Amino acid sequence: MQEFSVFAQLRKVDEDQRLVIGQLAAEVPDKSGEIMDYNSSKPFFRDWSSSIFKATGGKSAGNVRSMHNKIAAGKLEKIEFDDAARAINGVARIIDSEEWEKIRTGVYTGFSIGGSYVKRWQDPENPDLVRYTARPIEVSIVDCPAIPTAVFEVVKAGVAEVRKFKSAELPPHRQFAVDQAMAKFDAARTSYEKALAKAEINRVADVLREDIASANALAEIRKAFARPRKIGGFQ
Repeated sequence: MQEFSVFAQLRKVDEDQRLVIGQLAAEVPDKSGEIMDYNSSKPFFRDWSSSIFKATGGKSAGNVRSMHNKIAAGKLEKIEFDDAARAINGVARIIDSEEWEKIRTGVYTGFSIGGSYVKRWQDPENPDLVRYTARPIEVSIVDCPAIPTAVFEVVKAGVAEVRKFKSAELPPHRQFAVDQAMAKFDAARTSYEKALAKAEINRVADVLREDIASANALAEIRKAFARPRKIGGFQ
């Protein structure tokens, strides 16, 4: 069974309670030309959350990991289904102190649902899109690179503060793509145009994440080749 993951940006952080609030998934096109079907996916999200709720005696509404790895970062306090927006929202409590620091300082920028496809089919209204039904198995906090102008709200002692996500200096061609995506969002007037613009922003962010992942992998390879190696028992 093929696996999938979908990224959604964080919206709000409550430092006093270590809560992270944001959208877990939504029915918007992604960069690969796929779109989650909200109606058929909703029961699988509900079943996943219910199974975790029962297994933990009501202490968790979903398992929260870090970067889709075997790091138990925290738990979902709440999962909500917004039928009007065709979106799934969540509130996560981050227990792990190291992972929380990455949230607080803007290193982690979003939620990413990990799971598998139940089924996929061509969108009847847009032949360029492939719809799919999602079966989630976990939600992760991830470091998908943020758009330079993206912000999140931090609440501490009842006072709200807006902070920027951390972002690296981008190559000119990537910066151009970022600027274009943000311009489309700023120019959007209807909710549909906003949704399309957000999908474009997510696509650009995914490309940036792949750039960083490739760079990190190359760095590890270089480190491996730079280490002293034993040949025939001698160093």
